Amino acid sequence: DTKSESLLAALPQKNIWLCSWDSNYVLNNLDFFESAAKEKTWLFLGDRSKWKFKEHKQFQEIIQHWKNKPLWSSQLNKLEMLNLFKEAEALLLAGLDLSPQYFVELASLAATSGLYTILDTHQIELMSGLWSVGENCTLLDKENYHHQLENRWAAGSLVPPSLKKKARSPSFVLDQSLNELNRWITKALSDRKQA
Repeated sequence: DTKSESLLAALPQKNIWLCSWDSNYVLNNLDFFESAAKEKTWLFLGDRSKWKFKEHKQFQEIIQHWKNKPLWSSQLNKLEMLNLFKEAEALLLAGLDLSPQYFVELASLAATSGLYTILDTHQIELMSGLWSVGENCTLLDKENYHHQLENRWAAGSLVPPSLKKKARSPSFVLDQSLNELNRWITKALSDRKQA
């Protein structure tokens, strides 16, 4: 549709960072988001078409001081999402409480597109074969990610400045997904036997 085409056409002119929308997460890390929005444009993954007026008002209050106003990815198909991930500079996941299915979807898109990803110590365990710290991801401590986000952003070390994207092949990503599924099944069976 025209809306998604205009969004994708505007991306090359912006320094896009992606993040799944969670109002509590953004509020808890507001100083970081506001600081990053001086240089980057946040593009939030999610659909706000069903938001109530109160949620729209809260969002406007959150972003009122941001230099670069954020964009949204709602209503994008899989190919458009892949193109979005190819155009973006980074994907922030560290500290977000995502379902395993949604995390695998985002991780697969990031790996296939070569998008640099900011993860926490719990998330990196999922599909661990996809990640190489410093090469395609930054690793933050799950319990202390909030301070590490701000400190590493201020130091310029959250994402390497001259990064070349290294996409993984779709078959490699699929293998990692299947390996992760097998690991979960084995763990569930093992836990069941011990109970």
